[in-house]
Formats: sequence, C-alpha cells, structure tokens
Amino acid sequence: MNNIANLKRQSGNNQEAIDLFKRAIKEDPNLVQAYTRVAANSLAINDLGQAKSFAEQALQINETTAGVNEILGIIFQNKNNPTKAIEYYQREVEIYPLAGNSLLNQGLLLLQQVQPKAALESLAKASAIAPSERCSLLLAQTHQRLGQFKEAITEYKKLNIYQSNNKHIPFNLGLSLLRIGENNDAIRAFQVAVQIDETFVDAWGNKGSAHKREGHNKEALAEQTKL
Repeated sequence: MNNIANLKRQSGNNQEAIDLFKRAIKEDPNLVQAYTRVAANSLAINDLGQAKSFAEQALQINETTAGVNEILGIIFQNKNNPTKAIEYYQREVEIYPLAGNSLLNQGLLLLQQVQPKAALESLAKASAIAPSERCSLLLAQTHQRLGQFKEAITEYKKLNIYQSNNKHIPFNLGLSLLRIGENNDAIRAFQVAVQIDETFVDAWGNKGSAHKREGHNKEALAEQTKL
C-alpha cells in the first residue's frame, strides 16, 4: 500500500496518495516514511495543519527522520514565522548536512532578518551543494549588503540579465559595478534596467552618474532629462 501511494505521489495525485499513506499507517503505526509522505503531500495541496500534524508525529517516532524538519520549516515560513522556520531548517541541516533546500531557505530568511553574515554562510553551503540562479541572486544580494561588491558582481554575472524581466537584477549589478569604478560596465547594466522599465528613475539617474564619471557630459545631461 505504501508503494502504491508512492506511485500516486509521483504522478501528482496528492490526495489519493495521502489516503493510501493513511491506510498504510493504520496497518503499521510506526511506518515513519508514511507520516513523512502524508506531511509532504499535504504541504503540496496547502493543507498546512495536516502537514504539521503528520510531520510532528513522524518526529515522535524518529526525531532524526530526514526531510521532516524541512517540511516544518516550510510550514512556518508560509505562516510568516521566520524564527521558528529557521530553527527547523537548522535542525534539518544538523541531521542531513547536504539539505540544500533547507540551507537556501534559511539563507533567504536570515537575509530578510538582516543577518547577512549568517545568511552568507548558509547560502554559500547551499551553492556548493546545488548551484542555482535563485541561490546566485541571494548570494549577490547578500554580498552587496555586506559591501563585498566584487563578489556580488561575480554572482550577478551568473544570471542572464538580458533574459530577466526583473529590473532590479541589472540595476543592482550596475550599482555594484559603480562602487568599484567599472563605470562603462555599469552603464550597460543600467541600460538593461531601463529597457525593462523606461520609467525606472533610479536607473536613469545612476546611468547619468556613470556617464559623468567617465566624462561623458553630453550623455549625462541627456540622462538627467529622463528624471
């Protein structure tokens, strides 16, 4: 029954999978993986109460069950309780140091809690396990927050700013380039930002500042007219 439930889960039939996992639990109340699967599938259908209940029951059976603390972390993150979420993500990493998703989510929350040094440590570990665009973006933002502009630029350049619809990515790349004196590269980054949003006043202003630093007074004046 547990195996059939797993097949249902893999095919995206979350509610059917939940029902089958619950039947498996009735047959074997100590089948910890079934509790974990009910929690995970409940989370997938946004039933946070049921997800939390079965995750906590799984931990009562085996407090070192991999994946359960991550589920609880996601639940509390969704409930806007970052302190509790971070606590569960940290427990997950202690049990399973290669829990990249827990490290990534923990890094995001620490950054939002204005703890950039702790965020950097978590995100660097997540990137080493499973590099991703999301992780590079968070690392770039963290380095920028810490004033580590060269490192921020390295991470921003891992993203394809020409295919992004997020104007803040090229804009923040431009700001970091501006801070280390790479004015012409900053101009190009700000240009991408204003191509995404022609009304982006801050991008026009900083593009003008970069032109002025390079002695491009005519171009700088033209940028000021956009403000």
